[in-house]
Amino acid sequence: MTNKLKWLARYIGFWLVCFAVFRTTFLLFHFDGKSSVIEVLLGNIHALPLDISTACYAAALLLIIRFIIGFTSAKNSFNKIAQGYTALLLGIVALLNLIDINLYHVWQSKLNRLALSYAKYPDEIVASSGNGYSIGAIVLVICIYTALLYMYKKLFINHAIIVDKYSGYIVAFLISVTFVIVGIRGGLQKLPIDKSWAYYSNNNSLNNTSLNSAWNAIQLITVTDLDTNTYRYMPQAISDSVYSALHNDVGNTNEFKNIINAPKPNVLLLFWESCGADIIAPLGGEKNVAPKFTELCKEGILFTNFYSTGFRTDQGLVATLSGFPAQPLTRIIEEHSKFDKLPNLITSFKNNGYSANYYYGGRSTFANTSTYLKSAGIDKIVDEKQFEGLKRTLWGVYDSYLFDYLLKNMSTDKQPFFNIVATITSHEDFDADVTKHFTKGSESENGYRNTMHYTDSCIYNFIQRAKKTTWYANTIIVIVADHGHSLPLNRGFDEVALHHIPCLIIGGALSKNDKGKTNDNYGSHVALASTLLHQLKIDSKDYVYSKNLMNNTQTHFAYYAYDDGFGYVSAQEQSVFSHLQNKLIHTTHPQDSSTTLLRNKALLQKIMYDYTQLSAKIK
Repeated sequence: MTNKLKWLARYIGFWLVCFAVFRTTFLLFHFDGKSSVIEVLLGNIHALPLDISTACYAAALLLIIRFIIGFTSAKNSFNKIAQGYTALLLGIVALLNLIDINLYHVWQSKLNRLALSYAKYPDEIVASSGNGYSIGAIVLVICIYTALLYMYKKLFINHAIIVDKYSGYIVAFLISVTFVIVGIRGGLQKLPIDKSWAYYSNNNSLNNTSLNSAWNAIQLITVTDLDTNTYRYMPQAISDSVYSALHNDVGNTNEFKNIINAPKPNVLLLFWESCGADIIAPLGGEKNVAPKFTELCKEGILFTNFYSTGFRTDQGLVATLSGFPAQPLTRIIEEHSKFDKLPNLITSFKNNGYSANYYYGGRSTFANTSTYLKSAGIDKIVDEKQFEGLKRTLWGVYDSYLFDYLLKNMSTDKQPFFNIVATITSHEDFDADVTKHFTKGSESENGYRNTMHYTDSCIYNFIQRAKKTTWYANTIIVIVADHGHSLPLNRGFDEVALHHIPCLIIGGALSKNDKGKTNDNYGSHVALASTLLHQLKIDSKDYVYSKNLMNNTQTHFAYYAYDDGFGYVSAQEQSVFSHLQNKLIHTTHPQDSSTTLLRNKALLQKIMYDYTQLSAKIK
């Protein structure tokens, strides 16, 4: 009996050592220096329950095989079987940790359902990861795998299955199985272990360090019901009432500032890839990265408190066109049965006599974008197929070629038009071959600044040339970032400042009295639908999450999603809620934390409730 129990204890102990080594490796790549040594070391304690659970998963099948072999004459074959099984499993664990090391570099999260939904686009994943960074991680993980496998062979080389009495052998097996089952579920408590057990700090990098990569992957595989609202904190009626109190504060819907000097202007919606407020001088950012945008601000209305609803391009696109907020771990653009039930600016404009066209220098099928646009009735999609042979990054052609094409072809687009253009050169990994104006920071920081500087000049040059066209005088142009970025200040994805982005309305159809002005109302991508449609006297009632930023009688705010969390921003406060920790990890008004926590939970629950109900909705 003791022989079998010792084997199980030693095998689980081996895996605990493996997980500790991989945890240290992850920390080596991603420690941000913001926490004390004690807080870092505490991660090992908080990691232990998930580590034990994962080790028990690893031991379960081998335990059964070992038990069966004990009744046969092939007892000596167990070592070879166990070695092959462990080598395979260790390889999978090493691969998962390698994926997480590289994924966190880009997304500041380990593998989740949102990231997994991009697995069908391997070229784009490689383009985002950073070759030098990936190679270093690959080499190190291979070395670790080799060393751990060698350690296993040394630990178990002389192990033999000894059966003195079958009764004792069976009892030992039953005890072992009981321990493994209890270990997998994390104890005898009512609810089994979950991801939140590893979360203990306000520092997201430490929480992700203590999260076992293999256990996290097991959860992704086994939990597949996307139409169950996992963000349920209270009766839905309470969530609805909190939401209504915020969103039904419509003020006087007819009392808003009209900034358009034309009855039916063309509208150009320009998404600037990865541009955060940290490099926009009029928003308090660095002064020399986007100097041309600063010049353009003198010709338009700058929204000073505008926030990204998510952190991926498709989230910003859907939030802008459909007025629906981003979700923490799901991507509505991948679910036709859901996004088909949402309103869309393309449809709204086309129903009012506009043509609608999309211009992009990359692959329009990426992230299901073309399907989403076609579902709304887009007339024309221009993508990388029109730019073959031109200079490009892994993501698409350089923005200068895109704007050349746009300027040439917009004159032939049926007017009035609603055109959407998305830049691409400033996409991570920021390795485009552009002029190196910035060289003093790290390679990634310099790459970010230099590609932003390049796209800044492309946008400015396009607008200067557009002013000479016949259509410009009857056009408004909305320049907005698709999302912010952690660079150049290496911000966390949960930080409010990371989601602060530029939004500027300019153009020949903009009222002269409004040029060079600012709008300080708080909003996000979601607000653009109501804001634009009110200006053009088009019905916006279907965009229930959207508020008119030009209406000063309303209460304005913005909220954003990140990895299993939610942020809220208004003129009165800022707060960030972590679902896994079930608490506010940041608030500017700690004295009101209970009220703030209730509101943030209610809003997140409402958004996800509406998300889950979309599939059943009749269009």
